[in-house]
Amino acid sequence: MNTPISHRTVGLVSLALLVIVLLGNSAQAQPTSQQTASENYRVALPLVIGGSGGGASPPANPVAVHFIHDASRSVHAAIGPEGGTLNAIAADGTRFELFVPPGSLDFIETITLTPVLRAEGLPFSNGPIGAVNLEPAGLSFYEPALLRVIPPALGAGPLTIGFTYDGAGEQFHLRPLFPGSGQQLQPNAFLTDAPVIGMQISSIRPVGVGSGNQADLTKQQTQPAPSDPMDATEQQLVLEPDMFVEALASVFDTVVRPNLQQAETNDQLTDLAITKFDQWLHWVDTTDSRTHFISQFSEGRDRIRRILLRSSANAAERCFSQKRPEEGFRLLRWMRYAKTYLGSSEVAAIEAKLRGCLTFELTFHSHLTEQAPGFGYVYTLEANKIVLQASTAGMRAVGSGPLNWLEFSWTAGGPCLFNTAATPSSFDVQTLPGLTITPVSRTSPAVNITLHYDPGIPGERTTITCPGAQPVVANTNGWRSYFEKMHANERVGNGYRVTSRVVGAGKFPGWVYHLTTTGPSGQEAIEDTQISIEHKPQQ
Repeated sequence: MNTPISHRTVGLVSLALLVIVLLGNSAQAQPTSQQTASENYRVALPLVIGGSGGGASPPANPVAVHFIHDASRSVHAAIGPEGGTLNAIAADGTRFELFVPPGSLDFIETITLTPVLRAEGLPFSNGPIGAVNLEPAGLSFYEPALLRVIPPALGAGPLTIGFTYDGAGEQFHLRPLFPGSGQQLQPNAFLTDAPVIGMQISSIRPVGVGSGNQADLTKQQTQPAPSDPMDATEQQLVLEPDMFVEALASVFDTVVRPNLQQAETNDQLTDLAITKFDQWLHWVDTTDSRTHFISQFSEGRDRIRRILLRSSANAAERCFSQKRPEEGFRLLRWMRYAKTYLGSSEVAAIEAKLRGCLTFELTFHSHLTEQAPGFGYVYTLEANKIVLQASTAGMRAVGSGPLNWLEFSWTAGGPCLFNTAATPSSFDVQTLPGLTITPVSRTSPAVNITLHYDPGIPGERTTITCPGAQPVVANTNGWRSYFEKMHANERVGNGYRVTSRVVGAGKFPGWVYHLTTTGPSGQEAIEDTQISIEHKPQQ
């Protein structure tokens, strides 16, 4: 594959990707402490490739380029922490394959690929090879995703040139292609004999490749630079590559170190600072230049250790004192960073804070009556204050306890006597997904609270003694049968799943039911059930 950089070291070609996430905006406006729940779960860090950084609207494009996206060929996929792939095909047969590695996301995100139908004003002599819009714009990955562009044939020009932009063409500028396009894929993940062009995607944005020559690059140098400093620096490195060691050293001194220093006293900058260091280190290793940065790496790791220990302690305190389980979003994210940069005992300490933050008490109370002429039944059961506590797998709390009988009686107007005995069941929130808290979206303050549970099958045994007859023992399953019937729409696998959407996970009201149905003989059965969940964080 041809590249716009002549045959120099891989690090020289790739370095611009570092700048996209590290340079510019080094003097970020600090987030406020009143972040939404969604911002807490995965902060929309200033890793977006481009954008004005929140100030005044940027000036007109330095290059008048306009892209028309082909909505009829959009494809979508829900991709979560386990990773996944997404494929789209443009009208001309160009294929786009996005590979999101495991561990790149905390929660499920709907990712969209929309091929470009037409590009107007593209400054390449031989036109576009292929371009695609990726959404949601600004979503960043812990581990870079890989986009492969597979056209029916490469362009006629001697250079294959990468580019990116916002919206329909704003902030258009050049960007590097990924050397060794298929090297990060799982074996046989994609099978093709077609020419392949690769791009690393750290933050979602439209990208593409065109076919051109050196004259196109020379002309691009004469155009006004993009208004966004990150975009301008990235393009400059593509057009005028410098020595990567010196450039990486400058990035550390002017961007990485200042952000780490600020984060040591400001929790709101923890994610930004660590992500910048992480991206810087990624490109240090990609360019095989770690031996040049031993002191910077040591300094960065020491600062990150202090940042994470301080930030996680503060988040745990907020969770405990302010009853804010959504602080678990931060602790989960910081635990991931800790596994990279901290020792095992320090990781365990943050895990313990996450478990303490995500501790809840669940009470399940069900009262069911069944009435018919001449007889009736009463079933009352309760699982009282079952402790649910987080595992280290994420925003998920599990536990189990007994579902006890408070009342079980049969009544009838005849001469027979009814003696009832009952045995409890195990109310299981342990082997199922349990209680989970997930964000609605990256821009919504609401969260989804989901409880997946199995109340078990409590035992029912009634001895019926009538005058002049031997006692009859009846083993029944009345309560569970009615519960299954009334809650059939909540049945999932071996249990039941209920969901509620709230603003602020600490304000969750629980679930309340008043349901009716009819029994096998037409008698009425009435259920009143309440599931309450109280946040009980532990220090």
